Amino acid sequence: MRCVGVSFFNPGDVLDGPDGSYTADRVIAGHQIPERLDGAHLNMAGSISLANYIADYVSRILTQPSSGPVSNRLAVQRQEALGDPA
Repeated sequence: MRCVGVSFFNPGDVLDGPDGSYTADRVIAGHQIPERLDGAHLNMAGSISLANYIADYVSRILTQPSSGPVSNRLAVQRQEALGDPA
């Protein structure tokens, strides 16, 4: 079901292994980095990976052309947050 002004992202896109299966770590800049604290919950590295993914996802949404009142309101809020006059 799709709802106007609602987006879904799958955290598995950033946290899962290359074949979509569970992984506790990932290779970043040639180093094997653990991303799970106890096998399930994210540690700091996993939290940062997920936060960066979410930030990029939200940035893409906010930079899309406006498509109605919700998008317009988000664009205004973004401009205000950035100190950018309309």
